[in-house]
Formats: sequence, structure tokens, C-alpha cells
Amino acid sequence: MKEKNHSKYILIILILSLNFFYSYLFYKIPGTIIISFIILVPVAFYQLKYGIDGILNFSMIVLTICIYMIYGAITGISYTLLVIVPSIIVGVLLKQKLEFSKKISILSMVYFICFFSVIVIMNNLYNIDIVTIYFEGIDIVNNQFIEVYRNYIFDKTNSKESILVIQGLKDFFHSMKYYYPALLYISCAIISLIYIIIAEMILSRFKLFEFNTKSIMKFKVSRKMIVFLICIFIFRAISYNDSYIKIAIDNLLIILMCVLFFVGLLFEIFMIKMAKNNGQKVLRIIVSIFCLIFFQSYFVFVGFIDGIFQIKNKLLKV
Repeated sequence: MKEKNHSKYILIILILSLNFFYSYLFYKIPGTIIISFIILVPVAFYQLKYGIDGILNFSMIVLTICIYMIYGAITGISYTLLVIVPSIIVGVLLKQKLEFSKKISILSMVYFICFFSVIVIMNNLYNIDIVTIYFEGIDIVNNQFIEVYRNYIFDKTNSKESILVIQGLKDFFHSMKYYYPALLYISCAIISLIYIIIAEMILSRFKLFEFNTKSIMKFKVSRKMIVFLICIFIFRAISYNDSYIKIAIDNLLIILMCVLFFVGLLFEIFMIKMAKNNGQKVLRIIVSIFCLIFFQSYFVFVGFIDGIFQIKNKLLKV
């Protein structure tokens, strides 16, 4: 019993030490949020081994207060919402042993809510408009791309081709502004996917979690989501004048299309693995690469069909 408590306290000290080190990096370079799994894994390890107890909760509260006092309110709020909260949620999800797709969906939503909360808090309490800063950054990058294109590629010519390319660049960067909520959610989903996989792989080394690639291949969308997608398409087709509803629907459609794309991509990988010989495998790889480069909607269609008939999961059970 004493050895168990000894190990528990050592792990708590390790978690706190890592958090203090990482919070300094987070304060100096906010972009280090992409490596926050170094905090997530030890917290998940503790939860799987000892559960969510008073010691962990008290330690996280003390940690939050310390970061708030050392680095200020902005860093304290951001660190709590973007690092501490998701770390605890990951441990809960792994402990519940949910389906891989459900874990990704829940964690993606948690990250999205946390990021959105940071944006709202910074704007309302500290007059830091993160969305406007993002838009201005997109405009700067857009102008730089166009300037480089004009100066070094077409040498300031006004040919039809150069005008079309420049217009294409403008449309692309405009879409990054128009679809910024969808891009935020998709980024959260990618982060969640990577972090869950990393956590499961590391924790499986300590015999605390059973990880296998088959669980990833089982990622699926429910038929309810397919029905919801069809309803959204129908509603989108109805004429209306509310631009905010239009923006919301368009962003939602982008998110759903990306989910179907991922499901379709997993289906293609599964079919490549199921090939009976090397010839079939090479052919399927070539077709998949061709579609990935020139015909991305193919994967959306495959994901849509797999969502309706659940083909991949039925084959996995065989």
C-alpha cells in the first residue's frame, strides 16, 4: 500500500514538473500547443492506474492557480482550457473504453469548445480579437503570394492565365476566412486523432491499454449522420436570405465532408490490405493515389456508401 502511494506521489510530482516546464514553453511560444501530448500522456497514465482522485484534482487546481499567478490571466486561461482540460478528458475517454470514433468525436468537440472559449474570453475580457488577427494574417499571406507570383513567375504580365491563377489564389484564401470555424474544428479533430493514437500506443507499452490498428480501421460514421447530412443538403438547397445561417450550414457541410473523406480513406486502406496478391495491391495503391491527387471527392463518395452499408466493419468482423 505504501509503495502504491509512493508511486502515486512520484507520478504527481512528475506531472506537475512537466506542466511547469511546458507552461513556460507555452508562454514563450504558443505554437507549442501541438506537442501538448507530453502532458496528456502522464495525466492519462495516472487516471488509468489510480483513477480520478482528490490528489489529481487538487494538483490540477494548484497548477492552474500557479500558472495564472506566474504568467498572467491570458496564459493561465489559455493553458487551462487548451492543455489541462483536454488532458483530463483523454484519461476519462480511455478509461471508459469507448469506440475509437466516439473518442475522436468527443475529444474533437472538447478541443473545439475550449478553443472557441479562449477566442470569446480574449475578445470580451482583454480586447484581443483572435479572429480579426487571423483574417489579417490570411490577407498578408494572400498579398505576398500574389506579389511573388506577379514578380517572379509571370513577370508582371497581364495574360489571361496569370489573371486566372491570381483569382484562384484570392478565392482560396477567401475560403480560409469564410470556412474558419470548419477549419478550426477540422484542426481539433486532427489533433484529437493524433493525440489519442499517441496516448494509446504509449499506454499500451505499460499494459494499461490495449492498442491495435484494427480499432482505428473500425472508425465509422453512423447512419444517423448520413441522414443528417442529407437533411442539411436539402435545407441548403432551399433559398433563404440569412447569411449567418448560410455560413453556418456551409461550415457544417465542410466538416461532414471531411469526416466522410477520412472514412473513405480508411476504407481504401482496408481494401489495399485485403488484396489477395501484390498485383491487386499495387493497382489499388495507384488508383488511390491518383484519386487522392486528382479526384478527392471519390473518397467522400466511398465514405458516404460505407456509412450507409457499414461495409468495412462487417468485413472486419468476418
